[in-house]
Amino acid sequence: MEKLKHKRMKSPTKEQTKERKKRTWDEYYGEHKVDANWMDAFRERTREARRKVKVEVLTHYGNGDLACVRCGFDDVRALSIDHVNGGGLAHVRQIKKKSGVPFYYWLKAQGYPLGYQTFCFNCQNIKKVENKEYYNVLNIKPAQPLVPLLTQGNQGGVQNVG
Repeated sequence: MEKLKHKRMKSPTKEQTKERKKRTWDEYYGEHKVDANWMDAFRERTREARRKVKVEVLTHYGNGDLACVRCGFDDVRALSIDHVNGGGLAHVRQIKKKSGVPFYYWLKAQGYPLGYQTFCFNCQNIKKVENKEYYNVLNIKPAQPLVPLLTQGNQGGVQNVG
């Protein structure tokens, strides 16, 4: 029996590959581009979808209202999710999600777990001070005073260079 020899195909050159990709891209968007502002429309749809998820999650954790559960502030730009028992930064790092909208998507996908509430930024900061949660961020023990640690080292805030 005679063994068939297969001819090895030549790999396309970089220029040929680049031209093929460019042609394919141009053909696709030439056929599918609806109007000249398609990117603006895409960004607006994405922005609206993210806003919708944020409103949905904040309303759920606001006990049915899109407002801070502590003071009643209702401007969505200043509302966010608060961990009832603190430790939000560690939790967000643990689940490997960034804060904000990706976290809202995570809450929704988890079926709105317990332990969260809608707070405005002012109430979150007040709670942080009342519960001394700022110590967790600085990795210091609550028995140590906060002010001396912040003023150690560079006393004037200005460092002389050479």
